[in-house]
Amino acid sequence: VIVYWHLPTLGEIVSTVVQDIFKHEVDEYMELQLGENQLYTTREHPLFVGNDNFSSLDNLRASDSVYRLMDGNLLSTKITSIQTITAPATVVYNLSTTPPHTYFANLIAVHNKFGKTFVNLTKGNSPKRIEWNSSAPNWCIARSGICLEGKCSNPSCLAHKELVIINIGIREFDLLTESYKISKCPECSKYVEPVTCALNNCMWRWIGLKQSKIDAAPTEVSEDWMLTIVSMKLLMVKSCGYN
Repeated sequence: VIVYWHLPTLGEIVSTVVQDIFKHEVDEYMELQLGENQLYTTREHPLFVGNDNFSSLDNLRASDSVYRLMDGNLLSTKITSIQTITAPATVVYNLSTTPPHTYFANLIAVHNKFGKTFVNLTKGNSPKRIEWNSSAPNWCIARSGICLEGKCSNPSCLAHKELVIINIGIREFDLLTESYKISKCPECSKYVEPVTCALNNCMWRWIGLKQSKIDAAPTEVSEDWMLTIVSMKLLMVKSCGYN
């Protein structure tokens, strides 16, 4: 299968070959309206916003601009509306394409997103012990099991621009398919993009696929079972003071 992409710096349409098709289930998806164009996609999928930059739909709002193909040209187009469609157990698809790893979805310029950016678990560095802090804010309370961390982007939230803890608990957790509905700020309940995690009073292991850069093929990675008696964190950002 061949799809097409416009190279903004060169001003031409190039073909890119579909290498693989991925599918997973979601409980909701987004309806994006741009004038006469309509696109159904997941909230984390990256859209082209100009200057060689992409932004996930979750970070865009009505009146923001993305790019679509019109008469052979890539033109900036304002988003008319964004609606959330609730549809439990809906199967969605994503493409893996050859360079430049981008394509048009109903004429809208998107990236062939493979997964999420997250702390590098394969660096070989041991998790760091985090000391408890009795004066930490409410959004830094950690319970046993998996604790995701990310910064709240809601301007009206008390935890705006602060690291917050999302307690997942002791269970199997899929970062790619579950975080969109579980990773919510404990203070305002708005979505938080997870960037790292901590493990508290549990046994844990991880498996996944790692893509070191856009042009690289994903590889299978994993770590065997480990025991954590006190709170341990996979460090990528400054620590939240645990309570």
